[in-house]
Amino acid sequence: STLFPYTTLFRSQMALERMPEQRRRVFLMSREEGMTSPEIAEKLNVSVRTVEQHIYKALQDLKKIILFLFFFYLD
Repeated sequence: STLFPYTTLFRSQMALERMPEQRRRVFLMSREEGMTSPEIAEKLNVSVRTVEQHIYKALQDLKKIILFLFFFYLD
């Protein structure tokens, strides 16, 4: 379906908006600002492990949305 990319983008944005504040912030700093985990950890005054956990959980959330949409839109 030609709507799949748009739907995926829309749902991914919705998933980001529903994430806990800190998880979303860490994920966006990593992906949009290109910051490394140690840089994020220093800026937010948290451990590198905490940053990595936030990124992992954010990716898991987005993966669930994309997999659901992929199977939902199969022709």
